[in-house]
Amino acid sequence: MRARETDAPVPVASDKWTFADARNIKLLPEGTAPQPGALYDMRYSAKDPKVLGIGFAATRDFVSFLRYEKRDSGGNANPVNETVKSVLAVGISQSGRYLRDHIVQGFNQDERKRKVFDGVLAHISGIGKLFLNAEFAQPSRTNTQHEDHTYPRTRFHFPPRR
Repeated sequence: MRARETDAPVPVASDKWTFADARNIKLLPEGTAPQPGALYDMRYSAKDPKVLGIGFAATRDFVSFLRYEKRDSGGNANPVNETVKSVLAVGISQSGRYLRDHIVQGFNQDERKRKVFDGVLAHISGIGKLFLNAEFAQPSRTNTQHEDHTYPRTRFHFPPRR
């Protein structure tokens, strides 16, 4: 527990909390409320992460199919292949972040090394990234005034300085 993110954490004794269920804890004795404005961290070894970030591959594969293939694996005709001249994507806010990460993580090239989108407009998408294509990702996690400043969502896309 701590008052601000930069403060040293103060451990809450193990007899002062318990698991309420598989996803929640509660303070003891029963009825004890968290201190207003305090930050509580629960640190543990996690296991069995959910598969996340598959949307990048799905977007890549679907757009690539529409752009390049005449038929799907079942022999069904691609309804738009003959008319595609270029492929553009527009994302506003969160969808702009998605498209920007799609490119940064290498998904603008299909498995046969062909371009997926010719152009992407990520409009008013801010500086943040999506914490999506990572082990134990939390795509809706966002930083606030006092917490979560270390989540990958807030890292800028430039490579680190050497």
